[in-house]
Amino acid sequence: MLAILFSHLARALWFGGRSGRLEWWIVHAIVSALTKANTDLLIEPSRPTILGAPVPNGLLIGVLIMVALFWVSAASIVRRLRDRNKSAWWALLYPWPIIGWGWCVIECGFLAGRAPPPEEPEMEVSGPVQRRRNRPWTPARIARTAGNAVGLTLLALFLYKWFFEPPGKLPVFKSEFKSELEAPAEQ
Repeated sequence: MLAILFSHLARALWFGGRSGRLEWWIVHAIVSALTKANTDLLIEPSRPTILGAPVPNGLLIGVLIMVALFWVSAASIVRRLRDRNKSAWWALLYPWPIIGWGWCVIECGFLAGRAPPPEEPEMEVSGPVQRRRNRPWTPARIARTAGNAVGLTLLALFLYKWFFEPPGKLPVFKSEFKSELEAPAEQ
């Protein structure tokens, strides 16, 4: 029984392979329930919970659990996108509220999978994880990998600047006309 649990857990943590709609729905139902429980118990313990008093370092533990749940969710989305014969880069739409979530539910949850393209290398099965066979490093593959590395580096720099750098000063526009509320009453 424990071996079955570990095989499913290993599959949930791995980005390789393909997965069907049912697996995607099951994973996201479990992740959604765990996210709600995590938020209620650890991240927002302002209201009474089943734990009673707030957990020491609950926010830190809650954030670490959220990162793990996001990893499982992202891995499921990437596997489902591969089943739809789409690039895993499409998963970058997932963190965008409303647009990304709606697209993800339609693309991963409702549309059927496609047969793998004929140029896709054979997959070798080693336990719950499917791995591709080794491919030679051609100049095109090296260039594509370098381009991906440069793109990810630029994305990381952009996100760093966006989240961690202090915002610049915004221009202040002053009006020459004062409104009736700002003008002192002269009588």
